[in-house]
Amino acid sequence: MSKIKTEKFYRSAHIELVGRENDDRRIELAFSSEKPVERYFGQEVLDHQPRSVRLGRLTDTGALLVNHDPDDLVGKVEEVHLSGTDNVGRATVRFGNSARAQEVYQDVQDGIRTGVSVGYQIHKLEEEKLDDDTSIFRATDWEPMEISLVSIPADASVGVGRSDGERLSVV
Repeated sequence: MSKIKTEKFYRSAHIELVGRENDDRRIELAFSSEKPVERYFGQEVLDHQPRSVRLGRLTDTGALLVNHDPDDLVGKVEEVHLSGTDNVGRATVRFGNSARAQEVYQDVQDGIRTGVSVGYQIHKLEEEKLDDDTSIFRATDWEPMEISLVSIPADASVGVGRSDGERLSVV
């Protein structure tokens, strides 16, 4: 097992708005996947088995932010689940009624804001050796803390409106 600092990490995704025409300011999005992301300690993979993800904080007090700024709250995470078919974390988020929240929601509807990111903390990281003698580091105990709409995403394999049946390619 590799030692890592207990810090907050971020993963980003591309919003794909599919239908969901409503006036209740709710959207569905995918916020995490098992796509490897380069970190200072190597290639990181977030394990999506239910035993590996602590969803309590996100379901109880999950914030919808802009660019991970705790002072730029635009909504709330209402529902969260892990998809067993494609190893993706999904959420239903609801935008608030403030002028700022309405502005951001309109940008999402118009396809202007297309990035999603999850802020999370890793509690346990395990090294896995691959056949070519390289390693990946799998987070087998991690906790999503907030979901943000971001300007520049890192993980473009998840986003708004992804269906449970849609397969995401893992690089």
